[in-house]
Amino acid sequence: MKIVIIHFILLSLIGFLPAQTIVPGGTISGDTWDKAGSPYIIQNDVTIEDLIIQPGVSVEFIGNHKFDINTNLQASGLYGDSIYFKPYVSNSVGWEGIKFKNGSSSNNVLRYCRIEQTTNPAIQVDNSRPTIENCRIVHNDNNGIFIKNTSLQIKNCLIRYNLSNGIELDAATIAAINSIVADCDEAGILSTNAADSILVVNSVIADNQSGIDAARSNRKSLWKTGCNAG
Repeated sequence: MKIVIIHFILLSLIGFLPAQTIVPGGTISGDTWDKAGSPYIIQNDVTIEDLIIQPGVSVEFIGNHKFDINTNLQASGLYGDSIYFKPYVSNSVGWEGIKFKNGSSSNNVLRYCRIEQTTNPAIQVDNSRPTIENCRIVHNDNNGIFIKNTSLQIKNCLIRYNLSNGIELDAATIAAINSIVADCDEAGILSTNAADSILVVNSVIADNQSGIDAARSNRKSLWKTGCNAG
């Protein structure tokens, strides 16, 4: 009888163990990651061709792995049910961040996502125009966002506690709307190219090593009422 009881207890405990899905790496195409399969444990570099990530999913990286977007990523969380991108609990190094590669879809979406503890910029955008809204980009060892050869708009985002710049531009345009860029170890927004343009609307750029640093550009920065940059 004791053996039966112990066996029943073990089965009951197993039933309460959290689900998880192992992602060995490689190319992801035509997949949907849902809350029932979360967390998704990334064991190697991944390249996204077509992926939907649903609200409440946690994407966790075993090591310093890439998450490159070749074509299409739809990562739309909800208020109160965000999508998390972060290191796995045993990973003390970090991971490489999300990179929208040259030519990836203009329909890519990051909405209500939290991206943290990356070794490269948390979000890299090269000649692509993803939608980035209501995201938290925090505690990364590099830039919060790095933008190259494109025009990008961010809305209702918090970019904070990053060890380099909040946002860095290279031949790019940024429009920061209703957002906060704060407490970064270098500039809030750094312009490195004479072709850069900065538009800040109803946003706060504060408590960084410097506010908006356009010293190496032609200072083609645009301002709107309601901006606080310091």
